[in-house]
Parts: sequence; structure tokens; C-alpha cells
Amino acid sequence: MINTNQTCTPNDLLSIGLDPAVVWNVDRNKTIKSNIFIVSALKNGYSKKVISTLAEYFGEEMILKSLETYRNRVSEQLFTTVSNYLRHTKHVA
Repeated sequence: MINTNQTCTPNDLLSIGLDPAVVWNVDRNKTIKSNIFIVSALKNGYSKKVISTLAEYFGEEMILKSLETYRNRVSEQLFTTVSNYLRHTKHVA
């Protein structure tokens, strides 16, 4: 089920399988803007598992909008890799 809330906590994502290493330096109970959390999580590690978990929780569109919003804070490689993965890989059952 896609979460459309504007905020989330790291615990929300850990509960659906996000790797704890992605949120190692964050208070897991702190409420964070979803788009900031998405970008931060991807910057900490953008493996297939991380991208798939975020896509399952937030939806592809929100991930892409978040990356576009903070484009000046992410590398071109991160932006391209995540965008291509979301566009070309069937990852959500």
C-alpha cells in the first residue's frame, strides 16, 4: 500500500524491510518530511532493495518528484540510476 503522507518516521520504513544501515544516524522515532527522507535514504545507499522498499512504500512518482526537488543535492549518477531503475524494472509485486 502506497503511503501518501507528507511525513514519516524511519521506524515506518524499517517495519516494511528497509535496511537499518540506511537510517543509522537518524532518530528512528523522529518525524521527517517524506521527500527529505527519500533523498536522504537514497544518498545513504541506493541498492535495488532500498529503491524497491521506498517505491513500495511511497510510490515511484513520489521518489522521482523528491529527487527532482532536491536535484542539486544528489549526484547525477544517483539521479540517473534511481530513475532508470524505476522506469525499467518491475520491482513491486
